[in-house]
Amino acid sequence: MTAFGSRVCALGMMAMLLLASPCFSQEFRRLDIAVQPFEAAGQADPEFAAILTRQLTQAIERNSDFRVVPGSKIFYLRGQLLVDEKRHLLTLRLFDAKLDRMLWLQNYDFEKVTIGEMADDLIEELYEATRSNRW
Repeated sequence: MTAFGSRVCALGMMAMLLLASPCFSQEFRRLDIAVQPFEAAGQADPEFAAILTRQLTQAIERNSDFRVVPGSKIFYLRGQLLVDEKRHLLTLRLFDAKLDRMLWLQNYDFEKVTIGEMADDLIEELYEATRSNRW
């Protein structure tokens, strides 16, 4: 092998080492969030609360770089479903897991707002929390 060939080979090896594969780098940048099962209150059906939990979890993973895990050390989400004669509310609360401090709270009338809209609001707040020095 010539000196030029060995330099090209060395540069190629350095480039491979410095540039992570897309799968690895994408996985490395993902942040974790734990989604706790939503609490059913009032006349709310616990099974419906579980369905809303699953749907929101799937929407978060589908529409963001966040990965939903059983126990996150960065963020966790709590939800409460309240159903009575007048209201059909889902309250979402986002917490900083390290400080156990609430970062965000939002109420939704789940008969008027889609899971996708709720997920978009939550994802926006998660990205804002990662950009700030709150965690």
